[in-house]
Amino acid sequence: MVNPSRPPGRDDDATRALRVRRGVLYTAVWYYKQPDDGRYITIVGTYPHGDPLYYHHLRTILHRAEAGGSQIHYERGLTHVPGDDDRSTDDEAVVIRQLEEVEVSRMAHASALGWVNLREHLCAAETWCPHDQSALQFVRRAGPSWFLPRLDFAQRLLEWPDTSRRGPARYRRQVAATARKAASGAQPGCHPAQIQEAARDAVHVIAHANGHVALAWDVEVLPQIAARLARLPHDSRPVRDRVEWLRVGQLPSRAVEAALTLLPIGPRRPPTGTSASPHRSVPPSITARDARPEMAPQTVHPPHRGGPNRS
Repeated sequence: MVNPSRPPGRDDDATRALRVRRGVLYTAVWYYKQPDDGRYITIVGTYPHGDPLYYHHLRTILHRAEAGGSQIHYERGLTHVPGDDDRSTDDEAVVIRQLEEVEVSRMAHASALGWVNLREHLCAAETWCPHDQSALQFVRRAGPSWFLPRLDFAQRLLEWPDTSRRGPARYRRQVAATARKAASGAQPGCHPAQIQEAARDAVHVIAHANGHVALAWDVEVLPQIAARLARLPHDSRPVRDRVEWLRVGQLPSRAVEAALTLLPIGPRRPPTGTSASPHRSVPPSITARDARPEMAPQTVHPPHRGGPNRS
């Protein structure tokens, strides 16, 4: 049985695909029907990190759609295209490398929330159709100058000494703040050109599918997909049948994490006459070359489409 179909609260925005209710993050699943030919269209919003059970429910929905005759398409991330290294400028190469390093660090620290990553836990079937992007083209859409300050911030956020108490609390606080900002409908943390390109690709898949189709796409792109579908001619415009909500996970408490960031840096001094107990350290940031698809050395999957601050 799939996750709770609706988070507590009023569903007042048909384009909203990400919600926070009572401290819990949810992503949307949209079910459409094509009026002219009766085709079914399933659009699943995906979040890059979440509870292991979240990805179990994503797989359940996609396997159920496939069993019903749908062709499955999913975003796999960024790929190193042969020759990209030769065509990239020095600044573009720096951005691509930093995207990889930031995401490896993010995945190393996500376990502190009990979360896992999309790439490892979606477990796509061989019959599913992946949609990749050139890492170089991805960076060029926004430009290195757009990425660099955001990546610098992310690297500072994700790196702290083993004895630091503020670092983990500051990271968890940023995770919660970023998710709540995105769920509120505020400006997404990625460049508009990247969202538009992904939405264009999704609508192209839907328009040219021969039968039922299901898409697993970055949740930030779903509002633009809905907007593009709404602009199709009336006789070929899909009609949304229902909405389902999947529980990504419990967000860290803003009040608790804010209080923890005020703690002194480093371990507490033991009382006079006692020995210091071993301090439980946080795994240091990883700087090896990798990204969201850590199991695929030839593939780069950024923290999310175009912005380093979403976890």
